[in-house]
Amino acid sequence: MAATNYKDIQYKSDFLITLSCDAGWETPFCIKFWTDLPGNGYFVGMTDGTYTRCKVSDTDPTKLTVLFDDHGLGCGNLMMQMAYHVTEADFPGAIIDQVQNQQAVTAEIDGTTYQVRLAFEGEDDPEIQYELPAYYNEAQRIANEQQRIANEAQRIANEQTRIAAEQTRQQQEQQRINQEQTRQQNERQRINQEAARVAEYAELKANAVAATTAANDAAALANAKAQLAQDKAALAQEAATLANQKAQLATDAAQLATDKAALANSAAQLATDKAALAQQKAEYANSQGDYAKAQGDYAKDQIDGAKGDFPSLDARFDHVDEISMYFEDEQTPDDPDLIDEYEACLQRAYQAIADLLAVRGVTNESAEAARQAAAQTLLAIDQTMNAKRDAEQAAALANDKAREAGEQAVNAQQKGDYALAQGSMAGTNAQMAETNGLYAKEQGDYAKEQGDRLEIAGVFFEEAPLTE
Repeated sequence: MAATNYKDIQYKSDFLITLSCDAGWETPFCIKFWTDLPGNGYFVGMTDGTYTRCKVSDTDPTKLTVLFDDHGLGCGNLMMQMAYHVTEADFPGAIIDQVQNQQAVTAEIDGTTYQVRLAFEGEDDPEIQYELPAYYNEAQRIANEQQRIANEAQRIANEQTRIAAEQTRQQQEQQRINQEQTRQQNERQRINQEAARVAEYAELKANAVAATTAANDAAALANAKAQLAQDKAALAQEAATLANQKAQLATDAAQLATDKAALANSAAQLATDKAALAQQKAEYANSQGDYAKAQGDYAKDQIDGAKGDFPSLDARFDHVDEISMYFEDEQTPDDPDLIDEYEACLQRAYQAIADLLAVRGVTNESAEAARQAAAQTLLAIDQTMNAKRDAEQAAALANDKAREAGEQAVNAQQKGDYALAQGSMAGTNAQMAETNGLYAKEQGDYAKEQGDRLEIAGVFFEEAPLTE
């Protein structure tokens, strides 16, 4: 096994090393360098064709010279680790890192391969003092400067081309920006117009909805008013019918009162007829009284002739004079006490005559005639008094019924007038209700017409929807 050839470099020095790779240095890569002592790593590499802190040899593409400038590494073996950055067509935009194992740096220095170490100052090894390679002499510097000038000229040309292209791009970009600003301005104007149209449509639709709702409410109110008017008309009709019925009832009551008055008149006429009959009976009683007086005179004569034969009957026969006194005056007593006394006298006279006939034991036609005349007179007096009382009662009843019939007739006339007034008012209310119903119907038709127009407008807007 060959001995390791080390190259010690003072760790504060800047230095160059050359690395070799048979595959070349065209693939993007990154190399990290470090030493045994802790410290920051030193990185070199190539990305997008740009090399950082390194340069590929112009004559040998497998050689890469690395410049350690202000590397800041400490003492120790110089270590490295390389990573290739590979792209994959199947994964656009992805970078695949292929990292190699870390290893000690083995590099060419001045054409000789060494394992590089960084050492402290003051060590005895004369190789610790690192000198720059020969190509850093003046000729190389001039050549390098010429190459640099050529490269700079090429770079300037490329930069000018790039600037021209950039200017063209900026002009195109400015044009694009202007077009974009114009487009945005037009778009904002379109959006504002669309917003105004949407607001107008929303307002129209809201007004249409509100008007439709108002029209429906007005139609419903008009229908309700029409129904109320119809109800009022029906009620007025019923009131008129009731008024007619009341008027008919008042007419019937008036007719009934008239009938009652006629009945009262008939009753009064009947009472008058009864009074006339009573007067006839009284006249008949007076004629019978005259006949009885004659019979009484005859009986008196007979009694006077019999007084001598029957002295015990004198007291009874005294009352016959009292009876004849009434007949002589040709009047009928109207005092109730006198009538009772008159009847008692007749009874006593009749009893005296009966006793006289019984004593004589014979029948005397004149005495019997006198008794019958007295009885008929008494009956006539009773009938006359009864007829007179019946006539007075009938007249009073007829007057009461006539007055009641008159009052009922007046009440019936007043009720009839009131019923006619109610019927007239009911007819007026019915006409007003009919007028209100027609007005309510006209309002409902107008509201429905407005609602139909708004509904047509709403359909028009629904058929032309807003664009997004």
